Amino acid sequence: MNLDEFLTAPRESLNIELKSWIDPTTAEGKAKIVKAAIALRNVNGGYLGIGISDEGNPLSELAPENIDDRFHQDTIQALIARHSSESFEVSVEFGTFNGIKFPFITIPSGVRTPVAAKLGINDPNNQAKELVKKDTVYVRTLAANHTPSSAAAQFSDWPQIMNICFDNREADIGNFVRRHLSGLDIPRLLSQINGDSVEPETAVVDVFLNECHQRFLEIKKADDAIDLGKGLFEVAVIIKCAAEREAVRADDNFLSSFIYANPGLNGWPLWLDSRAFLDPKSRPRTRAGGYEALIEDYEGSFILPHLDFWRAEPSGRFYHCRVLWDDLVAIKKGNNPNEFLAVDIAIRTVTEAISVAISFAKSMAFPEKETTLKFAFRWSGLEGRELSSYNSLRYISPGRVSGDDQITTHANISLDISPSSIPSIIPEIVSELFSSFNGMTFSKNVIEEIALELLQKK
Repeated sequence: MNLDEFLTAPRESLNIELKSWIDPTTAEGKAKIVKAAIALRNVNGGYLGIGISDEGNPLSELAPENIDDRFHQDTIQALIARHSSESFEVSVEFGTFNGIKFPFITIPSGVRTPVAAKLGINDPNNQAKELVKKDTVYVRTLAANHTPSSAAAQFSDWPQIMNICFDNREADIGNFVRRHLSGLDIPRLLSQINGDSVEPETAVVDVFLNECHQRFLEIKKADDAIDLGKGLFEVAVIIKCAAEREAVRADDNFLSSFIYANPGLNGWPLWLDSRAFLDPKSRPRTRAGGYEALIEDYEGSFILPHLDFWRAEPSGRFYHCRVLWDDLVAIKKGNNPNEFLAVDIAIRTVTEAISVAISFAKSMAFPEKETTLKFAFRWSGLEGRELSSYNSLRYISPGRVSGDDQITTHANISLDISPSSIPSIIPEIVSELFSSFNGMTFSKNVIEEIALELLQKK
């Protein structure tokens, strides 16, 4: 993720842990790093950000000297390898805020067996006090007042841990099956064979998409609102489950679980947590049985200008609309919007939407075997744009200009999909978008590689 942008509004989630400045040469500092790394590994990866308060404030004035040396990757890797029951490679990256570098330890996904502490760490001033307990499995959990924390796994945490491990183990089989059967709608096919009249599978999610789009248009914008371009990306998700679920209200518990389930795959994620924003109008508020947030920043105080609108309903319906990233970058640079669409940003945004929606559904305790997520993705303001790439090393042939102004695609995804199988379903979703740019095509391998980079937090 973009660490500089994240540091403008830091927030914790199940996949992001924040700690104030620590000394990795002390027992206490080592313990915090080891415990967090193991806990994040057991929830399929994430980030440990250091130098940030519990309230989400970068502690620039308390930054120590020689940050690069203190948090050198070899030092952190050796520490985790010494105390973790499973060897996994970590990386250390640095974000900058107010001229100060802040270290982020990146923990990769792909856990196949639960990770425990193979060697404990005791308090040197009190040997009876165990800062890290040997043979203990740590995990990120919401058990403490719906606030993310790293703690020893309890009985209620084990189903999630085992599901993540099994998901990663069956990824190869899942990839094979989905690659060969993607696009087939078996119930619809059988109905057509029987001569039944079939309502389009996409009808319900399209109605929700359009309803939320209208809410976005009608909601009052700030007085200083400026034109950020005509391009929009929208995603609507409806969670469909055959099993009966206990009624859930749009209250603080729902909002906390919803916010903290977001894996935060980039610095400005979909369904952004804006509860601590200075502008009260940007914070989530209840409306018509759900939560909504309109986030406006026309000056670019968060590195880029932004205009986001999202809605979340306890029944399992979610929507997000945002101005195209390409237009925001153009405006920040003083260029004209509405000229480009970056293929890699489109792929990464779809991948993020799917990953986040799956995390939402699992946090809401939908039964995985009986639950399907229905997606609608829409790009608008496309006509006349030229296809481009954020990665300058990726060649896009010139003249790939869109003749369509709007493209909508759909996907139905089972909740029990392995996270590492998500990249294999992305090509089917974005290929229609790319083909609207004068017939442009990309190989499945290229699209899957870009999607995988995001999920691996690269």
